[in-house]
Amino acid sequence: MKSVLCIVLLAIAAPAAPAATLEAYQRAAQFQNARKLVSRNEVSPHWIGGGDSFWYLDQHGAEKTFVLVKPKANYQGPAFDHARLAEGLSAATDEVFTPTNLPFAALEFRERGDVIAFRVKEVSWQCELKTYRCEAASHPVGASAGEVLSPDGTLAFFLRAHNLWTRSTLLNVEQPLTTDGELDNDYATGNGTNATPITSELTEQLLEPQVYFSP
Repeated sequence: MKSVLCIVLLAIAAPAAPAATLEAYQRAAQFQNARKLVSRNEVSPHWIGGGDSFWYLDQHGAEKTFVLVKPKANYQGPAFDHARLAEGLSAATDEVFTPTNLPFAALEFRERGDVIAFRVKEVSWQCELKTYRCEAASHPVGASAGEVLSPDGTLAFFLRAHNLWTRSTLLNVEQPLTTDGELDNDYATGNGTNATPITSELTEQLLEPQVYFSP
């Protein structure tokens, strides 16, 4: 008796892909600007003079700290005594400031790093880092919050309405470098979106443009 081998082929249908729906698009859109969900994910270095040292603003929630980095000295830490600066600035302005919420987001190192200068409400101030005595600056500070200075200090770059703008620090004249920026397709934000960290939105911290300069 001969045996017969029967092979039965079963066709297994692959599951159909879910149909695209408005809800699916809306769910995906929540993750388009992922930077809104993270903070402290970037460092924007501000170089000091022509050396290799720089400072950056470390912001987390409503608190911010200025950090100084000196690669040759293997140092990374506070750029100055925030508590003493808050005390000195409070005394000079008759206002009350706290160490973790100083009223500026940009600064300049002067006098070989012994003095810092910054702007508060359009007024330029400078503070000695040995005594922490603060007074009105003898000459204006170049950059405001949200601006990046050119290497020679004559131009400040900033973002406005999805476009990149520049301002002459000598004449205080502004002009746009781009004009066709739009929501989710803007200029100089690094990832082609207008997203900012959620902490920046809560604290009204301005996002600095990502600009690079040739040697």
